[in-house]
Parts: sequence; structure tokens; C-alpha cells
Amino acid sequence: QHHPAYDRSKVAGEAAVREAIGDGLDAVIVHPTGVLGPFDFEPSHAGSFLLGAAVSKYPLLPNGGFNWVDVRDVADTILAAATRGRTGENYIAGGHWASAYDLAHLGARLAGARAPLGQIPLGLARAASHGVLAVSRALGLRGHYTPDAVFAMNSNRKVSSAKAERELGHRARPTEETVRDAYHWYHTQGMLSAKAKLVVDAAQAVAL
Repeated sequence: QHHPAYDRSKVAGEAAVREAIGDGLDAVIVHPTGVLGPFDFEPSHAGSFLLGAAVSKYPLLPNGGFNWVDVRDVADTILAAATRGRTGENYIAGGHWASAYDLAHLGARLAGARAPLGQIPLGLARAASHGVLAVSRALGLRGHYTPDAVFAMNSNRKVSSAKAERELGHRARPTEETVRDAYHWYHTQGMLSAKAKLVVDAAQAVAL
């Protein structure tokens, strides 16, 4: 089965670290799932997806999803791993699984935008992604809807962070809190409209 270059690079990177551990390096390996949240300056592919949801960019989405975790929770767990992690051990820093449709629906609700209409089968989405990627490249655009992205949406839902929770104190806050805080931060950077910011602030006031 084909595995995206990103996944293969992760495997190669871990192999290099494990070789160094074998030579005496005191190291642990932390595996975050899909990272979301504030302080996303690029923005990342996931952040771009949230920003798209805030302006009703996605009428239809592939029928798949991913496990999402707040960047702040990942940072806390990495710091804990540096001081409390056992040499040579792997720790999964995961959060909560959500479909692309549900994540976009959440983003649209928090930003006061129009929600997606529905989902399309992953097979059809995968076929269409090749054409979308080709057009994006021809126009010199940064493509987000790629075959690799669709591949990731068919990933394993059964992600367990029990080991990181037990040994490192890993905790994953609710996805809604993550998305709301991300939108608040995007607005401070001029990346989110004033209308969306008003809705996000109202949701934040209710949450508090």
C-alpha cells in the first residue's frame, strides 16, 4: 500500500533517533495526532482548513476524519516527556476524533458561517483530489485538498493516549475549546473577519 512521503519521513526520522538511542542518547519519542490551535502563524494545513470553514468554503467534504489535539496540550506533554519520559519509549499525544464534516461544521457554527451541506465517499474524494492538486500546482497555489490529505482521513480512529496520560499527565481539552481559541487568535493576527470574531467572542463568553 502507498504511504505518503510525510509518513515515510516520520518513519525514517524515528529510525535515526532509535539508532542514536542505541548509541547512548537519552531520548523519548512523542507522537502527536492532528495538531490544531492558536499560534499557527503559517497557517498550517489544519489551520487553513479552519479558516476556510469560517468563510463557508466547503459545501461538501470527504467522508473521513482524524484525531485532533490542541497544540498547547502537545507542548505540555513534550515538556513532561523531556523530564519524566523513559528513555527509548514512545508516547502518543492524541485528542479527539472528528470527521472533516464535523470539524468544519463546528468551525462554521463558531464563526457564524454557513455549514457544509454533506459528505462524499472517500473513493470519489480521492479521485477528485488528483485533479484539484494538478490545477493548484498549475496556478501556483498551495494545495490543501491532496491525495495524501484524503489518505489521512481514512486513518485509524482507535488512537490511545493512555500511556502518555499515565506517565506524562497528558490531557486533551475539548475540540470546541481548541477551535474557539484558534479563531480568537487568528483574529488578533488579522486572519479572521470581524463578523466571525463577534460570533467567536459570544461563544467564548457563554463557555466562560
